Amino acid sequence: EQTARGMRDLLRDVVAGGTATGADLNTFEVAGKSGTARRTSADGRGYAAGAYTASFVGLFPADDPQYVILVKIDNPTAGAYYGGRVAAPVSKVVLEAAI
Repeated sequence: EQTARGMRDLLRDVVAGGTATGADLNTFEVAGKSGTARRTSADGRGYAAGAYTASFVGLFPADDPQYVILVKIDNPTAGAYYGGRVAAPVSKVVLEAAI
């Protein structure tokens, strides 16, 4: 229980002031982790140039999680490709609509 609480605190910090501030809600605390991964080439030999997967996994509400949300965007094209910049804001929109 203590370890789980500590992990939730760390994940809350990711949203409150870390790489996933785009998922932050004004009304409730969200905990989560952003991710950015390079995609492999079609032939399986290395990475494809400019190809990424942006992701965010969130727990809501942070203190007593009732929901887990996963947003995964393959090859984002709107400029940024980092999970915190692309996927985290999508999570925020989904959570706001659910609330």
